[in-house]
Amino acid sequence: MLFRSMQLHVRVLEAAKIPNMDVVGKSDPYTVLTITGSNQKWKTTVKDNTNMPIWNEVFTLPVSSDLEGVLKAHVWDKDLSSDDEIGEIEIPIKSLVQGKILDKWYNLKPAKGMKDAGQLRLVLHLDQIGFPAFVEQDRKSVV
Repeated sequence: MLFRSMQLHVRVLEAAKIPNMDVVGKSDPYTVLTITGSNQKWKTTVKDNTNMPIWNEVFTLPVSSDLEGVLKAHVWDKDLSSDDEIGEIEIPIKSLVQGKILDKWYNLKPAKGMKDAGQLRLVLHLDQIGFPAFVEQDRKSVV
C-alpha cells in the first residue's frame, strides 16, 4: 500500500457558552491545538472578556500517513498569573474522511473542577499535501 503525506487543515471558528472564569468579567479564551506524534502546538489569539469568542484562524498540521493520531483542542482562559484550562476535545484522525470538509460544533469536556465548558466550532479538512485547504476534491478524477 502506498502512503501519501497528509495534512490536517483546522479552522478554529468560534466558541459558545464559555463559562465566566474571571472574578470580574467573563473569560479571556484562546485555543491550543496539538496532534499526537508532534511536540508542536498551535495557538489562537486571546479574545478578551467574552463567553462567545470568534477566532476564524486557520492552522495546517502534519499528519502521519497511518492516520493513527488524535487532534486535541484545549480551550484556556488567559490570566495574569497562570492560565486556567476550560475544556478540551479529542478527535481521532481516522474518524475524518480524506478530501471532505467537516464543519461541526463540539461539546468541550470540562477540565478538572469545572461543571461545564461550553462548545467549540471547528472546520476540519484532511487531505494530501499539495491539495488546497478547504476545497473538496472529486477523488474519482484524481490520479
